[in-house]
Formats: sequence, C-alpha cells, structure tokens
Amino acid sequence: MSQFRQLQRQIFLISAPVLIVIFSLLTIFFLYSTGIIGSKPLPMLQLPSLSLPQIDLTQIGVNKIDIAKFENLKDPFEIIQTTDTATEKLEEIVLNMVIFSQKDAFCKVNGKFYRNGESGPGYTILKIDETGVWFTTGDTTFFLAPGQKRIISASQHNEQKRRVL
Repeated sequence: MSQFRQLQRQIFLISAPVLIVIFSLLTIFFLYSTGIIGSKPLPMLQLPSLSLPQIDLTQIGVNKIDIAKFENLKDPFEIIQTTDTATEKLEEIVLNMVIFSQKDAFCKVNGKFYRNGESGPGYTILKIDETGVWFTTGDTTFFLAPGQKRIISASQHNEQKRRVL
C-alpha cells in the first residue's frame, strides 16, 4: 500500500469518531435548546377552532321529513362521562381442570380448587362430573368443560350473595 493511502486511512480512522462525537453533541444541544428534552415541558399545540356556517337544508332540496329523521341522532365522537356505579363489572370464570374419582371430585376454577357445593366470587359449584362442572350464578345455570371460560356480570354476583344470605 502506498504511503498516501495509509495516511488517508489513518486520518479517516481518527476523524470518523471525532465527527460522530461532534454530531452527537450538536444534536443534544439542539434538543435541549428547543425544549424537546430537558426540564422544560413541551408546548401544547394550539389548533384554531373552526366555526362552520349554518346551512338551510331546505334551500338545497332536502325536505323537512328527511331532516327530522336525523335530528335525534347522537354524535358518535361525543365523550360521555360514566361513573363507577353505572359501569357493570364483569367476572371471568375459567375452568382449569377436573379431578374426578368415585369417592370425591374437585375442580380448579381461576386457579383455586373447589368441591361440590362450594362457592367462588359470583358463582357456586353445583355438580362436578367426568366431563366438566355445572355452575350457578343467580338465576343462570351453565356447564363448562375444562379449558372453557364464561363471563358473568356483577349483578349476577350480587344476586348470588342475596340468595345465600
């Protein structure tokens, strides 16, 4: 290799890391000075509000009967505030396994073991057999095989508590 090529290679090997460090420092300085990073909070984007003119639909050929059909429709983008009391909580029942013998029967529901007649949160085990488990929640009775799941509502759970008391 010629001496000129060796010199070029050495200069490149020295200058490349130096350029990377300089570029990194300039980038960090830019990010701090603009407030993108650092202790300054980011400014919120302020969008102008648009006011749309009211249009008389009867002037463009829409009759009043058609307008009346759409006056009571709800805005699909309207945010509705809900309270915890209005939100119905759901409980998932997962039958993990069934252990059945002539003397006794067990089932594992949501990771906990139960026998016939025992209750979990919102349900009671009615009967355990070789193929699965019969559950009751309030007025509802249903069957689950191992691996199956079902979602029950909090109202069914509360009804179950009232009947036991």
